[in-house]
Amino acid sequence: MVITRGTHEIDFPAWADKLAGKEIPTQELTATEIRMLLTNPTKIKDVFDIKEQATAEATKRFPPPDGVREIDNQTDAFRHAYANALMTQKFGEEWTRNFTTAHEGRENNYGSSEAMDLYNNEVGRRIAVDNPNASPEELADLVQQAVNNGETVVIRPDGKGLEWSNNIAPVDTGDSSRSTPLPGAPHPSPYGS
Repeated sequence: MVITRGTHEIDFPAWADKLAGKEIPTQELTATEIRMLLTNPTKIKDVFDIKEQATAEATKRFPPPDGVREIDNQTDAFRHAYANALMTQKFGEEWTRNFTTAHEGRENNYGSSEAMDLYNNEVGRRIAVDNPNASPEELADLVQQAVNNGETVVIRPDGKGLEWSNNIAPVDTGDSSRSTPLPGAPHPSPYGS
């Protein structure tokens, strides 16, 4: 299949869908992310499995306040940090940093949301680097401690800035859609845009 991202067209081979074992949600990937995965297709299934694992663990440990909204709050902070911790253990810090930073270069990503996600991604990578032999459960516990201790950030109630995750209740976090969307220029990456 051919995926169009802005002015870029990327040929995403049909076998990649089968390798992942499911339909790949291409609308969530930037051109850089796709190129990085195609450079080593064996990572595709692992990346999507880690995303699912992090989402499930986040909603278990930090149930979204309204039962469905898992953005801009502690659930989201945990999910980003935990996914980065797991990816860092699996693929290394540099690859994970490049991949997850590229993800934040999505078109129309909100400035406060991007800042929150980039910060929490870094927290997760640091936790993994500091605890290279931790099990997934131990990593989840360490990330949960980071969220509870205010080492991660969430969106302020006005939606226009960040607040330490222990300074605001999950029901009081803001909505980043109140901030300005970024123009969608991809972040620099050694893999191209």
